[in-house]
Amino acid sequence: MKTLTALLAGAALCLSGFAHSGIIYDEGVDGNIEQYGTINLELGSNTIIGDSCFSAECNEFNWYISLPDNTYLAAATYFWSSPVLDTDGFITDFWNGRYVVFDGITIIDVVGTQSWLDGGVGFSVTFDEFDLLAGASPWGENRLLFGYDSIRNGRGGLWDFTATFTVNQLTPTLVPLPSTLAVFGLGLFGLAWRRPD
Repeated sequence: MKTLTALLAGAALCLSGFAHSGIIYDEGVDGNIEQYGTINLELGSNTIIGDSCFSAECNEFNWYISLPDNTYLAAATYFWSSPVLDTDGFITDFWNGRYVVFDGITIIDVVGTQSWLDGGVGFSVTFDEFDLLAGASPWGENRLLFGYDSIRNGRGGLWDFTATFTVNQLTPTLVPLPSTLAVFGLGLFGLAWRRPD
């Protein structure tokens, strides 16, 4: 029985090392993500839930996402709901916004420009390995900016969100070892030497 338990525990540990899945940050538990704060992602699916705001009194809508070594951002999804407008000298009835991922060179929309007042709209985008160059980011190795951009005729407001980022392992580049090349070269030499005149 002890052997079976040890085998099952070992298998669980091995499987848990492959990929992470689930909520990695909940602002209701872990506190608000500060403007330009960094969220460390893990291999697999990484979900962040909370609320964001974009107004004269509150700015919590841009963060850095940090990827593990030898990985890339494979997908991003963003849902927002319950938008609440700030009140100011004039009532805002026009509020368009979008969310982007930015590597310092390339900007890719995760949420294209939408009426932010609609809420409840989800968007998802997938990326190839080399769409975003996190390794060459101006904000540090393996960091991308996840940012909000808005056009509005008032001071904005706040909303709830769920963001999910999928991180995949980079495909390894196969480079022949010097010993492999040497064996190949010796084989060609042997074939040439054995060739009849």
